[in-house]
Amino acid sequence: MQSLVPIMQISLRKVAGLCNNANQLAHVANATGTASQESVNEMLRISRKVWEEVKGNVVMAYCIYKYYSRSPPGPFCRLYPG
Repeated sequence: MQSLVPIMQISLRKVAGLCNNANQLAHVANATGTASQESVNEMLRISRKVWEEVKGNVVMAYCIYKYYSRSPPGPFCRLYPG
């Protein structure tokens, strides 16, 4: 479906950004032999934020799909009225 593509692209960009951040932190940790607690906490904060955004995008995409396929809505679709 055409309308799902942008939603999934946004999610993919968010996950790619998260992976890039994790890779940068791993590079620093490998170079120095340690990872600061601050870096670990920041990575956890970013991970949680990205997860919430991606989860919301997946639910929205599911509800859009259900709406356009004329299937009965799932339990989460009441959050996104058509």
